[in-house]
Amino acid sequence: MKIRQLTHKSGAAVVSVWPPPWASSYAPGDYFATGEEGVLQSVKRHGERLALTMWWSGREHFGSLEWTPPPTLETVEATLKAHIGEPIQIIGDVDVS
Repeated sequence: MKIRQLTHKSGAAVVSVWPPPWASSYAPGDYFATGEEGVLQSVKRHGERLALTMWWSGREHFGSLEWTPPPTLETVEATLKAHIGEPIQIIGDVDVS
């Protein structure tokens, strides 16, 4: 399974979780990070989800990743940490099975 294939199930709904929605501080005229832009900077565990930081357009952007296993939290965390410094778009194709 690739990271971009991770999903979260809520009742009958199944939603893709990659790429996560990105948030940052913005000023008028700034661009919003949407999708697979930027480079992964950090991965931290917060309960049953992962907090991601990426760099794009001259600033940090933050996202949260939570999915319905498998794969395990530990597996995805280790995989993402091994790819810090790589483009978000490339990371989406990384295998986590």
